[in-house]
Amino acid sequence: MATLTVIDEQRSRLGTLVAAKLPSTEVVLTDRFDTTLQTARVIVWVAPVERADDRVFELIDQIDARAAAPEKIVMVTLAGINGEVPDEQLTLWYGDAAQELMLAHQYATKMIDELEIDYTLIRRVPLVDEETPVQVTNEGQPVMGTRIGMQALSEIVVQACDPTVFRNQSIGVSDQ
Repeated sequence: MATLTVIDEQRSRLGTLVAAKLPSTEVVLTDRFDTTLQTARVIVWVAPVERADDRVFELIDQIDARAAAPEKIVMVTLAGINGEVPDEQLTLWYGDAAQELMLAHQYATKMIDELEIDYTLIRRVPLVDEETPVQVTNEGQPVMGTRIGMQALSEIVVQACDPTVFRNQSIGVSDQ
């Protein structure tokens, strides 16, 4: 039985970094929704930038096929879904598709919330490979940074995997 399953549909290094920080935990890394989700105590979903609204249904189908619900879902989504990033900045990051992407991620996060399973939503700014400081912002507060290092983000994801940390919260993560 997997203790933690990380679905990294972006195929970034994030899943590998999370697994390395949890050496005593059985971690399954995958880039798609598969049967390992049926036994994981904690599910981490690194949502793709595009199509998050479509992809969330596959996740829900896997959860519905389980004998019992997971303890927690951690979803890594995009900063800006709660109006915490100015539209001009979103356009710089995502171009003309920015508003469409925000709506897709808003919908996916709403579906996660409606599962009535403990969750943490991690709203991240664009990822970079460089080391960055990390600033965690509560829901309703502006996200001021413009990037987040993969290493810094992985540390927040590991914290969020604890069922008692950031419980049923949406947090912003950036470099300032």
